[in-house]
Order: sequence, then C-alpha cells, then structure tokens
Amino acid sequence: MENRIDWIDCAKAIGIFLVVLSHTDVYYPVEVVIYTFHMPLFFVLSGYNFSFERNPEFFDFMKKKFKGLIIPYLAISAITYLTWFFVGRKYGDDLNMPVVEWFEPIMNALLGYPVKMIHNIPIWFFMCLFVVEMFFYILFRRKNRFVWMIIAGILLLIFVAWANSALNPYVLPFTIPTALYAVVFYAFGYLLKQSKALAVNNIIIVIVEALIVLLVAYFNGKVAMHRNIYGNPLLFFAGGIAGAFFIIHLSRYLSNLFKSNKLVCYLGANTLVICGFHLQTFSVIKAIVIYVLGLSLSVFSQKIGLNMLFSAVSILLCIPVIWFINRYLPFIAGKSNLKK
Repeated sequence: MENRIDWIDCAKAIGIFLVVLSHTDVYYPVEVVIYTFHMPLFFVLSGYNFSFERNPEFFDFMKKKFKGLIIPYLAISAITYLTWFFVGRKYGDDLNMPVVEWFEPIMNALLGYPVKMIHNIPIWFFMCLFVVEMFFYILFRRKNRFVWMIIAGILLLIFVAWANSALNPYVLPFTIPTALYAVVFYAFGYLLKQSKALAVNNIIIVIVEALIVLLVAYFNGKVAMHRNIYGNPLLFFAGGIAGAFFIIHLSRYLSNLFKSNKLVCYLGANTLVICGFHLQTFSVIKAIVIYVLGLSLSVFSQKIGLNMLFSAVSILLCIPVIWFINRYLPFIAGKSNLKK
C-alpha cells in the first residue's frame, strides 16, 4: 500500500469539503472565496506528490494515470449518466432546464466539455488532471533539477494560458483550456516540494495568505475553472496559490496538533469517489427534506450553517459508497487492489 502523508490527506479532506460546500446554495460571498482557491489546491497537491524518480518512463506513467484517472472518469460518468437518464432528468432542477437529448451528456463527457456534462459536472477534474500531468511531464522532464528553469517554464505557461483565453475563439476539447491554467498550479506544487519552502512555518505568512485570498475574491469576483472564467488572470493565480498554501499550512498545523485522525485521512484518501458521487447524495438528502420532513429546500438558501451541515451529511453518505467501491470495484477509484 502506498505510503501516505497525513497533512496531504488533511488538506485534501478540507478541500473536498469546500468543493461539496460550494455546490450547495451557500452564502454567495463565501462561495466566491471558496472558488478562488479550492480547485487550485488540488492541482498544487497533485504537483507536490509527483516525482520523476518514481516515474522514469513517460508511457508507463501515462498508462498508470489513465488507469488512475480516465478509467474512473469513464466509469463514474457512465454510472451517474444512468441515474440522470432514468431519475435525475425527471425531477428537481433539470425540469426547469432546456431539454437535453439523451446522447448529449455522453458526447460531452467523451469530448471533455465540462459545462455541458449535465449528469455530473464535477468529474471534469479527473480528465483535466490527466491532461495536466501529461503536459507537465513532457514540459519539465529535463528540468526537474533546475529550479530556475521550472520558474521560467511556469511564466511561459502563464503567458500561454492567457493567450489561449484572450486570442483563441474556439473552446478546445478534453478540458485543454482549463489544463493550461491548472498546469501552472501543478508546477507550483512540484516546485514547492523541490524548494523545501514548507520548512518555513510563520503565522505572519499564514495571515498574509488568508488576506490575499480575501482581497482577490473581493476584487476579482467569482472564478470558475471548469467554465474558464478567471477574471484577471494574475489575480486568479495569486488567489489560487495563496489559498492553496493557506490550506497546506493549516493542514500541517492540524496534523501536528491532532496526529493521524482516521476519518480525516480516510476522506482525504478517497476524495475521487466523493467528487464523483456527492451530487447523488445531494439528491438523497433533498428527497428526505422534501418528502419525509415536508420542508422546502429554500430553508438551505444562503444559510452557511445549514449548508455546512448539508455538506457534512453528504460526505458521510459517501462513506458506504467509498467502502463498496474500494472493496468490490476498486478500478472506479483508480485502485488496483481490493481494500477491506
């Protein structure tokens, strides 16, 4: 079994909670702050985990990542498409949306157009991360020992990402437009590990990171990577990096304070499944609220406390799904061995 780092699992657990919370009808200013950094956090952590030494051959690396990301993407997409086709499109928000032909979600999932994947938009991250890791490997394979070359590469990537957004009128498939931005965060994560910057642990730095996130959220407004909405690209990168580093520093502190929390580590190790199935647990909770409790969903609107509770219950409902998949269908979680 792969050795895991507690603070990374803690950071991923916090990150996936923020992802789930951002998909509720949460208080809008809170939503803006979350969107500033919650997805950049996962790309930074993925870059931090990457090692050329563990992956010396590109095609072996590509096959491993295909099994770990694309196979789960296709499997979860197929499962959630069926739930959408037979149940989801007949109830709830989908009733108030324009008619979607049965084949459209399938086509858009295969082509990697996140906004049109009405059956399960959040899984765009899987395909995007796969593309990001391929980009990064090809671009930086010969530069892994030279920090200044990585920095130069990051600056070039920022320019390419901006140029594509500003000058290219066409939306490229396979989440490539988003990947051009996301690979910058991945490279920062890799650089973070190479530079040993986490050895610096100063409360002033943490406060500055939090302030940067709040200021960027205020001045840049809501961003959405899957929609390729970034506002000012420089502000977007600043807010994403500052927010990711803030969660990383917070997670390292919490891990040192509480040591290994089994639930947190478990959730952090299974964020892929939570990402893929939390919207389905939303439907279960909403059905209970409406048909069992007899309440309107408006009780959750713009109420941060209730939405945090809603998110926590959603994640807890994902735990049996995680157990079942890890035990009987590990390929859906990108794993090769059965887990008890």
